Amino acid sequence: MRAKLAIMMSLLLAACAGDGVTPPVEGAPSRLPTPEARADNALSKGAGKLVVWGENTARQITDAPAGTRVGALAVGGPQQGLVLREDGSLQLWGTGAVPPIPPSLVGERFESAHLSLTYLYAVRTNNSVETVGKFTDRDSTPANPPAGLRVKGIAGGGAFGVAITRNGDLETWGPGAGGITPPTGKFIRVSARSGYALALRKDGTLFGWGLFSSPLQLLGWKSDDNGHYYVPGETFAAISAGNRHIMALRADGSVVAWGPNAFRENDAPAGVRFAAIAAGFEFSLGLDQNGYIHHWGDASGGKGAVPLGRFVSIAAAARHGSAIAAEP
Repeated sequence: MRAKLAIMMSLLLAACAGDGVTPPVEGAPSRLPTPEARADNALSKGAGKLVVWGENTARQITDAPAGTRVGALAVGGPQQGLVLREDGSLQLWGTGAVPPIPPSLVGERFESAHLSLTYLYAVRTNNSVETVGKFTDRDSTPANPPAGLRVKGIAGGGAFGVAITRNGDLETWGPGAGGITPPTGKFIRVSARSGYALALRKDGTLFGWGLFSSPLQLLGWKSDDNGHYYVPGETFAAISAGNRHIMALRADGSVVAWGPNAFRENDAPAGVRFAAIAAGFEFSLGLDQNGYIHHWGDASGGKGAVPLGRFVSIAAAARHGSAIAAEP
């Protein structure tokens, strides 16, 4: 069993280049992020104008509906972007492996969404899930969750999906789930990237599990006999799974992260209290409690173009970021 556990955690590396702090602006907006309404894993809510920045290798910036009003950001995806419009309909852009929104779903209303490498999940107001795409572009395995599943949160970790059911339990499916039964208890948040998943239990305990390609350097974590890792003696309010690092947000607004930290993507700016976090590929984003965006880690995630002003939510894809501007 110990040998099996040793294989379970590995995918993460990290990044840094400095703190992309935006300066104060005149005129406080009417709505700002609060510690009670944190952005996390699969959805960042708060209607307003969309802002995107970072790499544009797959037209993820050029084709984005920037400046238009949207209702929510969907987290995840390497070179594509996904939002919910104000009416709850889906808008996907960029060139990638996720196929276009099918005509049957155009105009349909959804509550939340998650974008993965080759598929997306969209959750309806009745908690049912719609899937677009498949687990890999070389495999015809459907990415669909079990029939009849009703969820409160959902994420995709490459060739597997993970969701919080309506009663707070965890459910996983797909060939990449590794045969590991998810941890038990009542959960409030899930987050995933290729190969691994995170889940935050109602009591604030952070769990992780999956199949990783390199040591995750989970200092301070412990393992159980079921293939799960957890952080003992700590509680958190939000989590974010990066391509190669993990972020967690404490109730006091401080951030902790794990991974190789090659670009110092784990090193959140000292003394800043955050309301939201988002982990990309070797870079990190944080939204402070005044609504300003901070960037640390690899500059290719768009550090030089971090937008000025105040925002209510953020999301990080592999190489670009997105945010919803606060209302004036």
